[in-house]
Amino acid sequence: MKDMIHSWKCLVFILLIEVLFIPARGLLLASDADPGTYPLNLKSYYPDALLLNADYYRPKKIQDLYPDALMQNTDRYLSETQADIKGLGMTPFLYYWGDLLGNPFGGSKQSTVWDQLLVVGAKIHLDRLFGWEGGTLVVSFSDAAGNSLSQSTGNIFNPSQALSFPTFASNALYLRQVFLGEKVEFRFGRFSSASVFASLPAMGALPVSGAVNGTPTSLFTNLKGWHSNGKPSWAAYAKVEPTAETYLKAAILEVNPQANDVNYHGFDMGMNSRDGTLLLTEWGWTPKFEGASTYVKDTKPDDRGYPGIYMAGAYLENYPQTQFNGQTCNEVYGFYWQGQQLIWRQRDHPRQNLSLWGGVTYSPQTQVALLPIMGYGGIYYQGLIQTRERDVSMLNFYTGAISGDSAAQSPSSAKATQENVIELSYIVQLTDHFQIQPDLQWIIQPGGYSGAANSLVVGFQVAAQF
Repeated sequence: MKDMIHSWKCLVFILLIEVLFIPARGLLLASDADPGTYPLNLKSYYPDALLLNADYYRPKKIQDLYPDALMQNTDRYLSETQADIKGLGMTPFLYYWGDLLGNPFGGSKQSTVWDQLLVVGAKIHLDRLFGWEGGTLVVSFSDAAGNSLSQSTGNIFNPSQALSFPTFASNALYLRQVFLGEKVEFRFGRFSSASVFASLPAMGALPVSGAVNGTPTSLFTNLKGWHSNGKPSWAAYAKVEPTAETYLKAAILEVNPQANDVNYHGFDMGMNSRDGTLLLTEWGWTPKFEGASTYVKDTKPDDRGYPGIYMAGAYLENYPQTQFNGQTCNEVYGFYWQGQQLIWRQRDHPRQNLSLWGGVTYSPQTQVALLPIMGYGGIYYQGLIQTRERDVSMLNFYTGAISGDSAAQSPSSAKATQENVIELSYIVQLTDHFQIQPDLQWIIQPGGYSGAANSLVVGFQVAAQF
């Protein structure tokens, strides 16, 4: 009951803000493209919502990589009020997700849950305030509440991406510095690994399932230092772009055993001998393949071709972990490969387009990695209904192989092998600031057990951003 009251307070707050923004809807900043081309839900990828940052890809690519469906320029949705604040040196943001989900059959029992996540923050532009060229201070906070439906379905891939660190917490506090037209970038301060690594546009706020909640579930289960909302770490990060279509980035992050303690609310600033380190690197390729023009009237080079993004990454964590047999492992390492490609766009109706995405993670140390192999992918279609060209339909799959070393420790004769989830979802874009998303998830072998009852999860997600 307490969580439900908290949820309704947040919803009322969001609705009040929407009312205040209605008069400014017609005052969106001018741009060469129709602002309606960029749906609200896709803007949520790389702000500090879900600790996925809008600067994950360079701004140039935000405008032409998945221009209609799977990427957008955050400045396109600034109202007159926000623009005035930005002119003073600050860009505020607010994001909200709420998931109402239930399992009408399957699992150990039937339940209905409400999960929610509220993120607020601001980017403080130091160049406008102090003449500090290329400098930005980012600060954000989160507030989350809810319960896990996995307690009823028994699966590893949580059905709700809104389920997060269940408290008010610090999300991020870091300095970002760019050089050479943003071809070189540095960050220092407190942020999470999920904010800068192992994420595709399709893995942001689109799926309701938490299987790829910004980054794959396997990275959260296999690493002690892989975090997102409300669990920032001391970190240093660097990114360079050797060519117009490639990037290389690396980071070192603190592994703090107290990050999961809600009593610290993400504000544990100390460093001590118990802490470990997480080393990350990622190489990316952002090609744009030649193809027919998106628009009938061919006026802009960015309106042509089929953009994509491909990445490969590796990690090494220096922090003691208890193996499934009770012994200790001091180092954990692994790899990931991911990609996303726009493969078709309707010439006469440019907002209609089709994209494929997918990836795999691999953690060789089965004695400590619960999900040594995880695969995921899907298909996205924007504008399936011609009169609803801003809506997005999707069909995704998630599969995880359970460690044999973990299964061997089970006292029962049944051994976990593999869990699979199929998700079908449709985003209804109600306004520039609001969306609702009906969702179906079919969970096969929950927890990896062939004898476990498959479970159907039904519900919807509401989202808002300002």
